[in-house]
Amino acid sequence: MAATEAGRSSRKRKTAVEEPLNTESTFPQNVGLEMESDAEGDDEGAASDDGEVDEFPEIDTRSDTEDEDYESNSEDEEEEDEEEDEEDQEETESEEDDDLHIFPKAKTVVSDITGQPKRVYPPIEPDYDSDSSTEDAPNRVGDIPMHWYDDLPHVGYDMNGRKVLRPARGDELDKFLETIDDPNSWTAAFDKKAQMDKPLSSEELDLIRRLQENENPDEQYDPYEPTVEWFTGKGKEEVMPLSSAPEPKRRWVPSKWEKQKVMKIVRAIRQGRIVPNKPRTTDDQSRFYPIWNEEPSNQPAPLPAPKPRLPTHAESYNPPEEYLPTEEERKAWEETEKEDRDRDFLPQKYSALRLVPAYNQFIQERFSRQLDLYLAPRIQRTKLRIDPNSLIPKLPSPNSLKPFPVYRSLTVSHEKGRARCISVSPDGIWVASGDESGSVSLWETIVGKVVKKWKFKGKIGAVEWCPRTDVCFLVVTIEEQLHFLIPPNLPVAILKATQALLAPANMPPPPAVPSPVKWVSTSAAASTSDSPILTVSLPSGSGLPKQLAWHKRGDYLATVASGEGQGGVWIHQLSRRHSQAPFKKIKGSVQLVLFHPTKPHFFVATQRYVRMYNLAEQKLLKTLMPGIKWISSMDVHPLGDHLIVGGYDRKLCWFDLELSDKPYKILRIVGARKMVDWTSPTVITGEADVFGKLIFSLFGLYVWEIFQTSDFDWSIITGKRKFVWPLILSVICPDRLDYLSFGDNADRLHCTVYIRLLQVTGNLAILTASTSLMIRTIALWERQIRIVIPLCVLCLAHWVILCRGMFIVHAVYSPETKSCIVTFTDHVFLNVGFFATMGFDFIILCFTVTALWKQRTHSDLWRLLFQDGLMYFCLTFFCNAVPAILNVINLNPLMNVIATIPAATVSTIASCRLVMRLQEFNQTKADVYVHSSQVLTNNNGTRGGPIRLAKRQTMSPAPQVMVTTDRIVVENYTPTSIGSAKTARKMMMDLEAMKEYSDTEYDRESYVAGS
Repeated sequence: MAATEAGRSSRKRKTAVEEPLNTESTFPQNVGLEMESDAEGDDEGAASDDGEVDEFPEIDTRSDTEDEDYESNSEDEEEEDEEEDEEDQEETESEEDDDLHIFPKAKTVVSDITGQPKRVYPPIEPDYDSDSSTEDAPNRVGDIPMHWYDDLPHVGYDMNGRKVLRPARGDELDKFLETIDDPNSWTAAFDKKAQMDKPLSSEELDLIRRLQENENPDEQYDPYEPTVEWFTGKGKEEVMPLSSAPEPKRRWVPSKWEKQKVMKIVRAIRQGRIVPNKPRTTDDQSRFYPIWNEEPSNQPAPLPAPKPRLPTHAESYNPPEEYLPTEEERKAWEETEKEDRDRDFLPQKYSALRLVPAYNQFIQERFSRQLDLYLAPRIQRTKLRIDPNSLIPKLPSPNSLKPFPVYRSLTVSHEKGRARCISVSPDGIWVASGDESGSVSLWETIVGKVVKKWKFKGKIGAVEWCPRTDVCFLVVTIEEQLHFLIPPNLPVAILKATQALLAPANMPPPPAVPSPVKWVSTSAAASTSDSPILTVSLPSGSGLPKQLAWHKRGDYLATVASGEGQGGVWIHQLSRRHSQAPFKKIKGSVQLVLFHPTKPHFFVATQRYVRMYNLAEQKLLKTLMPGIKWISSMDVHPLGDHLIVGGYDRKLCWFDLELSDKPYKILRIVGARKMVDWTSPTVITGEADVFGKLIFSLFGLYVWEIFQTSDFDWSIITGKRKFVWPLILSVICPDRLDYLSFGDNADRLHCTVYIRLLQVTGNLAILTASTSLMIRTIALWERQIRIVIPLCVLCLAHWVILCRGMFIVHAVYSPETKSCIVTFTDHVFLNVGFFATMGFDFIILCFTVTALWKQRTHSDLWRLLFQDGLMYFCLTFFCNAVPAILNVINLNPLMNVIATIPAATVSTIASCRLVMRLQEFNQTKADVYVHSSQVLTNNNGTRGGPIRLAKRQTMSPAPQVMVTTDRIVVENYTPTSIGSAKTARKMMMDLEAMKEYSDTEYDRESYVAGS
């Protein structure tokens, strides 16, 4: 209703105007695009379908003051509005008829992408009546986020599904040139959707400026305009309500959620969880609370204050003399500004503490300290925990750097003189060397045979092969001369090419500028392999050429002579037979020269610098500063990008020629480290000290072993455990460790007795350990003669070897270490003893494993015997292997015996532990062990045992023993020793009855016979 009345009022005001304005829209009326609004999509029957555009209703300014007139004239206005509606409808119908002829007709075609029919309109021809908004956008990709295609070469897809490529944009140089050509280019902004720069208008620039300066974007906005009371001001009082919407239903309907909350409280009151009007007790009254306690805070804890600086010796009341200032220092301190002083006080000396006056700077220092704590910000510095290994560069594996020489394949001895230079031919077949006697030798690489020798007057300075592969010759330098030699046994083609190069038939024309260097060659027909084919004579005073440097192509050759001045460096060209000195004046002593492999550059190394020259332009390019005291070698990469320079101070500098004139990386070559002199008295003294400490540390291990095995020894002593003779070895083993206590308990020892005691007790411990293991193996083989005899023979040989080894070590007393130093050992016999021990233990292990494998029942006893045998062998083998290896190396007498004591200790402890484990197993576990044999031996069981045979008795073959729960049945038992030819029939022995008989004193033999 309000909208209708507003529309009618607007039409009424239009009729009151004498000449209405007929404004034409800037958009053409014949546009062929159809756009639906939200209202059209929701309500298809709306009035907007008739093609008329509804005008926005105008506000009647007379609504506030002329309410009564408006009500009185409302009926007349309704009649006029109806007439106007009829006229507007007729005008709209006429306009629609005209539009049918103006809009272009659409064609229906089939889409190439979807295959469905679609309408295509002809393109719009822009004219004066058209607007740019109706034209197609540069990139018709739609309203999509453009950042989807940031990493792609296109910016989207057009209506036909084709990629819209991203337009090319210039680089930073183009942007700079654009700012120079167009001064207003800075006002343009990049439009991502159009992919182009669009200029900004002055209003947009002003808006950006306002936003940067935090101003209001609207320039018409006045923050200081007077307040207008729109609804309560004078003449603007509101009479009608602002909204005519009906009262919502929720205003008078009870709230469902409030009801649920109330019912929840009601149920709590009924259940007694909430007690209304609860009487207050004394506990509910206000209590005292600690006012100084701090409430928990979410803020981080304050950082601790830094501790004050600790006083130094200079702040003492009685400082040393060196801390007291002199008169000059005192005067200088007083003249220095307070901020520039290194300390705030002068040290003073007092004879007593009571004479020290009050410190006059105490209050000032405390005040400064408080200011620092109050105002200075605190930073908690965390220590960087860096792994030192991470700072070490990870070097590549040597296998990835192959091929490179890994071993020496051939050594060739020089006959006489010292070889001063050497060079390998490009094909690797020949090696040429020159010595001080003036001889040049040609070696064959594979076999090292001297194929040819040339003799010259004077010592050889340098030898170098030509890098070309189509020719083969070498250059030899002597005093002021260069000789070109052709090796023998060359192919005919290479020989002719070499002769044509060094001794051509047609000599090249002489250079325009004569050179002091003379070229003398022999014709190819007259030349022989014994004499040089070409000789180049340098000017007098040049000295001995000490280096030859070939260009990569093999036409240019540079020489560095020992003479000073201009004649030190010469460049020779073979094709033109011309030599020239590239430098008029040389600064410093030239050490090396080198050609660049790809460019006309020339490297010259002096004592401390490397200069790179351009020979084509004849100028200095750069000076490399390796930081080496004396350059000794230099080489360039085959591509010419890198240069390596070495020096006599064991530094290797790596230059990147395109990077800088400073080294890219400096490698330090560590010199050869000397091996330890094991025969040095200092080293032997240190070893003796270590040996004494080792003995003392093993004494602690001995004490620990005594406490661990004391209960086992005490059970044997007190009779709780039956003593049998094999236990003697297990008792002797730990008792032999008492020698370890003699290490540090005397100032001066009789070293011969001490060392002899060590040898006797150590070897005895090893013997008892091995013998104890042998007895167990014999028991597993049921004392078979074919096993007992070999093991006893080996054991006897082992005893003999170790007993002989007790007298092969001699020692003397050392006052420095207060211990004995071994001076002599027979390392050969020591090796025999160690290898005999390891071999004997290995044989015992093999016999043990074989016996257990034949009777593999996988019982607890079987596992115990098998595992203990393996553990003992592994421990003793590795412990005895260490002294055996040291004896083979034979560093010194002390190192030969330093590892024998730990080996004996470990062997002894392992052997004793094996016996203890087996005895404890017999006492704690009842395991069934089936035994079958043709010989029944005397059973030395506990006292009063149920069965006792007087002596060994043989049995007939194939005995059968059947074990039941309460009796033992023996079938086909024939005691041949009794002398009875009658075979006893089936014997049954009731174990329970035998237990009763064992408790009385009945005759066991009569019991057996009667049964």
